[in-house]
Amino acid sequence: MNFNVTISGGDYKTRTFPRTLKDTTSYIKLPLVSKSRIYKGQNKTNKTAGLTNKDTTSATTVKTNTSSSLNTSVITIKRYII
Repeated sequence: MNFNVTISGGDYKTRTFPRTLKDTTSYIKLPLVSKSRIYKGQNKTNKTAGLTNKDTTSATTVKTNTSSSLNTSVITIKRYII
């Protein structure tokens, strides 16, 4: 049986969890996050990559810094060569 469980209320972040019940499932663990424990900062960044014939000349990496958040994110888009 497949279904979604949505939990909200109090100081917890609203979350929806897709779940599947099998024959003998007796409990499901659902992790909850208190909004008071979420760091309020966020990072945004953008990068422009030139294209030639729908391709870049090299891999492109986009990275955030820790100026307003405790984390960084890195995404690398590799060249697609046929």
